[in-house]
Amino acid sequence: MLPIILAIKDEAERDYVAELYETHKKSLYLTANNILHHDADSWNCVQDVVVELIDHFEAFANMSEMHKINYLHLCCKCIAINYYNEKKRQNWYEISARVCEEEKDFDIPDPFVDVTREYASKETLDRVLRIVEAMGEEYVQTLYFKYVYHYTDQHSATMLGVSVSNFRVRLTRIRKRLKMHFGKEIQI
Repeated sequence: MLPIILAIKDEAERDYVAELYETHKKSLYLTANNILHHDADSWNCVQDVVVELIDHFEAFANMSEMHKINYLHLCCKCIAINYYNEKKRQNWYEISARVCEEEKDFDIPDPFVDVTREYASKETLDRVLRIVEAMGEEYVQTLYFKYVYHYTDQHSATMLGVSVSNFRVRLTRIRKRLKMHFGKEIQI
């Protein structure tokens, strides 16, 4: 049993969390390991799920059993994706630091970069994000899995816990909404 579970003061709550942990730790580990492919990080992810469960125990206790299991696995997926992205960022920073250390050159701006075009594309990206955020969180997640993380439709649908056709319907709705706002000036 995790030491954090032992720190719970209410005995009934402690027993309930311990039982949930023992019942679902292997499946949560597999969920995390499918994303992270690293044993220690996967177990850390499972521990973070338990911490989230303890922090939000009152809301969790009011859910149906099926919703509890789905919540645990969705929470595990989200935490694992955050771990994965953080590792990727750390690796990028380490590589960038090594390259900068090796080169020790001044950063000379590229004269061929069109500053107005870059600013316009960032402004457009901000508008896209605001429009999709207004559609709902599930559409933001769909957008991120497809265009930021570059996952396949199948993998994205699995990560979001929806069918592939449902995932593609969300993408179609996003495209329609963006065309409605931008006309033909945006290609997604």
